[in-house]
Amino acid sequence: MRSTDGSAGVVERGSWDVRDCVREQPWLPNGPIPLQVNWTADGFRRQATLTTGRDAVS
Repeated sequence: MRSTDGSAGVVERGSWDVRDCVREQPWLPNGPIPLQVNWTADGFRRQATLTTGRDAVS
């Protein structure tokens, strides 16, 4: 998994388990799948996602 920003380039690297995706078919009824983040760019902070149901992305 790589998160990329148009101006900053790659801001996160990590992995996720395909089995988690398969369990959540047809379309993530329980929210996002777990991510294992191995590296984050200095100063980068992940925003809350719209799928968490708690915080809107600003």
